[in-house]
Amino acid sequence: MKTGFIAVGHSDYTSEMALVKTREAVANLKDAGIEIVFDGIIHTDIKSAAENSVTMLSEKISSVIIFPSTWVECPVVMAAVTEFAHIPFAIWGMGMFDYEGKKESTGSFVSMAMLSGAFKKMDYPHEVFSGNPGDEVVNNKIKTFVNAASTRYALKRSIVGLVGYSSMGIYTGMFDAPMLRKKLGPEVIQTDSYTIIDMMEKVTDAELENAKSELLGKASVDDDVKNESLEKSLRMYCALKEWSSEFDAINVKCQYEFSKLLGMTACVPLSLLAGCGLVTSCEGDIPCTVSMLTLKLLSGSIPAYGDALDISKKGIVKFSPCGIIPYELGTGEKRVRNFMPGYGFNGIQNSFPFKEGAVTYLRIAEDMDGYHFIYGKGEGLKTELRQGYMPALDVQLECSSEDFIKDFAGQHYAFVYGDYTAELAMLEKLL
Repeated sequence: MKTGFIAVGHSDYTSEMALVKTREAVANLKDAGIEIVFDGIIHTDIKSAAENSVTMLSEKISSVIIFPSTWVECPVVMAAVTEFAHIPFAIWGMGMFDYEGKKESTGSFVSMAMLSGAFKKMDYPHEVFSGNPGDEVVNNKIKTFVNAASTRYALKRSIVGLVGYSSMGIYTGMFDAPMLRKKLGPEVIQTDSYTIIDMMEKVTDAELENAKSELLGKASVDDDVKNESLEKSLRMYCALKEWSSEFDAINVKCQYEFSKLLGMTACVPLSLLAGCGLVTSCEGDIPCTVSMLTLKLLSGSIPAYGDALDISKKGIVKFSPCGIIPYELGTGEKRVRNFMPGYGFNGIQNSFPFKEGAVTYLRIAEDMDGYHFIYGKGEGLKTELRQGYMPALDVQLECSSEDFIKDFAGQHYAFVYGDYTAELAMLEKLL
């Protein structure tokens, strides 16, 4: 995702030294992997600052870095901000620095202080980064800001597919569509279960064979799984894959239309689709699906989710879904077997645990007038199957069990491998 970079200054102070430091700043950001839109000019008048901002916006940038290369007057910067105030922006100011054997200042730092004060008075949300080009701490903070802003941009252009809707009376899985669209961004496109069933019946033999080869390339199927069950599951996979081709994420209400009436759970199809780059979840919990999508956009990795099934006094929480687990996130033998008996559900499921490693968990909770983020990090431990059947991951939390329970806003938690807590903190501010 692109980030705009606008250098501003005053004609009386713009010098070769200021240009050198500005170019260093841009080069540092590019070296950090940030795609920068910069015209190479220090803008010192209202007209050029405004025109440059309009040009940057045509590049579909998701955020802007305002870089006062020297002292700058507020009207010049405000001409630019007026154009891009609807997207996240930040000020990056330099302090004094060594230049040709002595300490120098361009007036960047005092401009940063003045501009931040003006923005606060005018109620413009903004971030402030202080440090000289080459400062890794500053680079990392800017990367966090840019990643969060890019995720914000993508969320507002994402589409979530929903098969069915509310499942098992889970209030916390329900959602306010206009509020979701306004405050977080994703659009939700809903269809009924029968549409998918009808599509399943139209899957060709060639499509079935390709789907079977794909599954067997990732997992083994137990001998007692009937061919009819495997075929029904693969037909669902093919149907969902076709239906979701224009979506960024999907949620399938499995209980009870599929798991009882159709006689086939959606565990295997959704797990296969996760490996195709689609965010997948179930039980109609759209806040959980959006949480998973958020983690994918921040990390670029495959997310998962699980119910919080238990937590020990030592702060080890057990995240465990039913039979859905992306094959890429599992460990040990990847087994597909008949669904765990005893609940009246029919179909097949995955039966292997999640791999070990550091994880970030997230639940975006819907309030009466907005949302709040519940998130944290922990270490995924070596974990056995839950009740001998279900995928699971035991996570040693960094917070206490009491704090985790105190924040409950639903049983489903999205998680992804890696630490993205700084990005989540920034994203919650930007949304």
